Amino acid sequence: MRIRLLAALVAATFAASFFVAAPAANASGCGSGGESGGPFDSGNGSAGTPFLVSTATQLQSLNKSACLGFEFKQTKDISLSGATWTPIGTSAAFTGKYDGNFHTISNLSVTGVVNAGLFATISGATLKNLTLKNPTISGSGLAGALVSFTTTGSTIEKVAIVGGSVTSTGNNAGGLTGMTQSGRSWISYVSVDAQVSAVGNAGGVVGQVESVSASVLDVAFKGTVTSSGQMSGGIVGYGIAPDIIRAYSIGTITGGTVRRGGVLAHDFTGGGSVQDSFFLGTGVTQLDSNYAFSKSAAELKTLLTFTDRSWSITSNTSAAMARTAIEHWLINPALNGGYPILMWQIAGFATGDFLTSSSNQVVAPRLVTDTYSGASSNYFDWQLTENQPTRAGAIWYKNRLELTGDFEINAEIYLGTSDAGADGLAFVLQQSSTSSITTGGGLGFSGIVPAFAVEFDTFPNGTNDHADSSSDYWGMYNNPSTAGGSASTLVAVDPDNVAGTEKQFSLGNIEDSNWRAVKFTWEASTKTFAASIDNNRDGDFADAGEVISKAGLVLTGADSTFGSNPVYWGFTASTGGSTNEQRVRFKSTTGFFGDSLR
Repeated sequence: MRIRLLAALVAATFAASFFVAAPAANASGCGSGGESGGPFDSGNGSAGTPFLVSTATQLQSLNKSACLGFEFKQTKDISLSGATWTPIGTSAAFTGKYDGNFHTISNLSVTGVVNAGLFATISGATLKNLTLKNPTISGSGLAGALVSFTTTGSTIEKVAIVGGSVTSTGNNAGGLTGMTQSGRSWISYVSVDAQVSAVGNAGGVVGQVESVSASVLDVAFKGTVTSSGQMSGGIVGYGIAPDIIRAYSIGTITGGTVRRGGVLAHDFTGGGSVQDSFFLGTGVTQLDSNYAFSKSAAELKTLLTFTDRSWSITSNTSAAMARTAIEHWLINPALNGGYPILMWQIAGFATGDFLTSSSNQVVAPRLVTDTYSGASSNYFDWQLTENQPTRAGAIWYKNRLELTGDFEINAEIYLGTSDAGADGLAFVLQQSSTSSITTGGGLGFSGIVPAFAVEFDTFPNGTNDHADSSSDYWGMYNNPSTAGGSASTLVAVDPDNVAGTEKQFSLGNIEDSNWRAVKFTWEASTKTFAASIDNNRDGDFADAGEVISKAGLVLTGADSTFGSNPVYWGFTASTGGSTNEQRVRFKSTTGFFGDSLR
């Protein structure tokens, strides 16, 4: 008993219901903004110059018939909240390449269609380097968070599904893809954490592998899988000679199914290969034997379990942070609940990407798991100052910025636990990677010239320094020629978006043992710098007083702060007689966003 994909489902076509108006056609039918009516930021869709995708509108434009065979690269995280999404490749298969560039697509919702997913059908295509957060997928045919139907030797690699649900009310469902068919596709370095359900076959990664059509390598699943009438498996539900190598599932496999499997529920021909794979034995019935090894949670958190089966895995967290590890997996008690995590999922900023400066201490990172605004993430966490007197610390990103291009930098900051502490932390642009930093009221950057900084000051150094002596504050500072510091208002920038003549703005008490997200952006065309802080820690920058911005800043070019020279960016912090531990951290999947690196 099995559900097979009907030809009618493959051939089904629908009127595209775009959530935005389709872009105007141009000469090629799928062009960049530099061409007549082109929807994309830049590029020509070739292997060396892919179309660049940064918005939900541009992402939906991939579904244009003229765009289905080109190459694309995502340049920013994209939210699809509120979008009525038409899966890419609905009327004809997507045959191109989509590189998520290690960004995320969040809050995708697909309902009321036959084949449901971010993509409907792909054929000989490549989808890679992408995280889908909290997708809600429901279709009456095939369903998969990334793609419903994978055909003709496609490649899917380095994709993560984080949260959400995938449901098929009439066929097969997979956490990644509902079904593979017609030529062997390669699915590798994938993790899925989702709820998967189907009336047909259901799998944590693939619902059904048809006719020797998939190799599934180095994948992980946690979540739930259930089928109301067919097969349900932790990695693959139903297979016709699938190859599954180095997979593990800690999911819950339930439902009134014909067969259930911790890794594979059923291999129709017996010609498949399941090697070096594991499932959490508690609560899972493996009715077809010899497909995988049942292990306890403790065993699945032990390095030897995996090295004994020839996994490319290490427990060397320092090497992972420095990006010198050559293994595909990392196992560490502080990460992913202690279960193995794919190395690419912690491959954002790394220790080797930064230079450090310090006074009276050592500035060093650690790899931690923590929760912010309800979401758990892995972080590279840098302690800039100890909770001791006269300390200073800084980190500087090694690659310099050309301010002729745009950039966006995301981080989280921590200002300590003592409301009577000091001194604060700053985001700084400057030109010398070896700039000396100072302790005390200058937040570490006061001796750096030239410099542009956003400071988060937690100590009142004088009447010119503090708008409200009972509050911590933030503000922008532009210091092109003379040593200034947090006590000087001569170099303070008056933001455009704030009424009045104030230059420093109250944050209340931010020395409260809480992390706060921050973002810094530069738009080169308008010379606009914007700084954002999630002061109330609700996960956005949408509340009053959380954004300050200034257009027309003369940071580059003739008679400017930095002239024509590129700059380093980084964070500084200091203590004096009063103290606080002060830190900055980056999500482990976060890298540099922009087109301005030298």
